[in-house]
Amino acid sequence: MRLYRLLSFLTLLFVCATAGVRSDDASRIIASTTSAKEVRQWEVTGPWGGDVRSLVASPDDSDLLYLGTADGQIFRSADGARTWRRLKPGIDKRGLSIDTIVLDARDSKMIYAGAWAVARDEEGGVFRSNDGGEHWKLLEGTRKLSVRSLAIAPSDSNLLIAGSANDSPNLNGAFRSRDGGKSWERITPVGDKEIRNIQSVAIDPLDTNVIYVGTWHLPWKTTDGGVTWKQTGYKAVGMIDDSDVFGITVNPTNANIVFVNACSGIYRSASRGEKWAKVPGIPFSARRTYKLLVHPTNPNVIFAGTSEGLWRSKDDGKRWMLLTSKMLVIRSIIVTPDKPNRVLIATDDVGVRVSENLGDDFRESNTGFIHRHVLAIKSDATERGRLLASVFHDSTGGSVFASADGGLSWQSSSAGLGGRDVFSFYQMPDNPTVIYAGTNNGVYRSNDRGSTWAFIGTAQ
Repeated sequence: MRLYRLLSFLTLLFVCATAGVRSDDASRIIASTTSAKEVRQWEVTGPWGGDVRSLVASPDDSDLLYLGTADGQIFRSADGARTWRRLKPGIDKRGLSIDTIVLDARDSKMIYAGAWAVARDEEGGVFRSNDGGEHWKLLEGTRKLSVRSLAIAPSDSNLLIAGSANDSPNLNGAFRSRDGGKSWERITPVGDKEIRNIQSVAIDPLDTNVIYVGTWHLPWKTTDGGVTWKQTGYKAVGMIDDSDVFGITVNPTNANIVFVNACSGIYRSASRGEKWAKVPGIPFSARRTYKLLVHPTNPNVIFAGTSEGLWRSKDDGKRWMLLTSKMLVIRSIIVTPDKPNRVLIATDDVGVRVSENLGDDFRESNTGFIHRHVLAIKSDATERGRLLASVFHDSTGGSVFASADGGLSWQSSSAGLGGRDVFSFYQMPDNPTVIYAGTNNGVYRSNDRGSTWAFIGTAQ
């Protein structure tokens, strides 16, 4: 029998319920009906999780968190990631990836978000909110920038640096604002063959003229506010050439100590970038270190978020331990001084995870947050409240999720599918324990209502 695939890319899975309207709840949408007296309310119900591009904590409340997605959405949690709410209207630019969010330490309601255009018809740049993320404005001096990195000077929160990787030379490089984003100026040479495609930026904690930028090649440094630049990492001073620099960290109490996390590993400098030493321990296979975090109260503890999981060192980088599955891609890490044992990580596919014991084990913490494309949904014919839902391209978290309570909670139900996308379900009317799943690589059968699956064939 020939199989036909129906691709229905839905960004949210909704459950319909008749109830009163709550206009302050961004997870609820009102739909009109044929009856003038009837109002139907749609409520987001999962499966929770998905890709997270950025994650930050408020400087004055460690339980107040913000995360950014690859479709222009920002979510906020006020309870330490236990629950999330999408900010509405928010930035509301579906074609933008929000890779960086920073908060003003003097006024935590002042938030900046750096975004770059995934869709051609959108414009990236730096967005600013004055009200804790409810409303956002694109800062005109950054319009069309492809912002991959953003930093606020620790000693002057009016000074910001944005790094752009735009195709146009005029929109590529590092840009500075001295007035909280009202105006911007370029501080890197136009069309320079090396100081371009700025993936990371950092500002000296005391001297705002000292700025580091990391490119898709190597790091650079200025000590005069961008008038002149010096290559600060290369083979002769201890750094492997052609190292994509994903992050730069300057020690907040000792500016001589600088870390660089790159595709070729982690590097430490004790001389403000004059010389570098490669940090040993992490296997070369985990070479793409996207995020590095030195523990805020115990500098001997270092976390590395890589393309192959989260790693931790307890001896200043000499030895490392893998804390998660190597299948996880880690985009951000948070540890705050007031909760030194709590670790939050932002991931591809499975959203936010939280540990209360310095990373020894993690739990998912995504209720209210969803960034998934739902392909198919099936309500069980005989078990009330049981649902199956398939999501697109989620090989880490699982492509099928099951709910036994009408969508209030979900568990992965993908054993045997091998991460394949499921485009349709069919439940046998005379034997409802048997369910078939149509995938991008043939048909699978479950004999236990979708708990486990086995391959049975492909279309002929």
